[in-house]
Amino acid sequence: MEPLKIGVSARLLYPDPARTFLPTKSVQYLEQSVANWVMSGEVLAFMIPEMSLATAHAPKSLKIKHYVDSLDGLLLQGGADVSPKSYGETPINPLWASDEVRDAYEIELFQ
Repeated sequence: MEPLKIGVSARLLYPDPARTFLPTKSVQYLEQSVANWVMSGEVLAFMIPEMSLATAHAPKSLKIKHYVDSLDGLLLQGGADVSPKSYGETPINPLWASDEVRDAYEIELFQ
């Protein structure tokens, strides 16, 4: 029997000159502890890239749906709270952290 294939949403870091590791780059990653936890169930873990950040190298015909259709399950890694803008509301406090790119990406994965 083939092992299950579980897709894991990418964690996203944006360019940050204060960061010592790749300060000018957007970084997508899968935390090792999350990968280990998924694989402990004897399943294959795959990080699903967020495609809108690919800019000049964005795939022409590949969509998130192609990843989802190839997998047996999905795990969203979590992170900052969902932006109220993602569900049509205004933040009570505009200083609260959120990531609208990540929200749109994970909503598309879920749908």
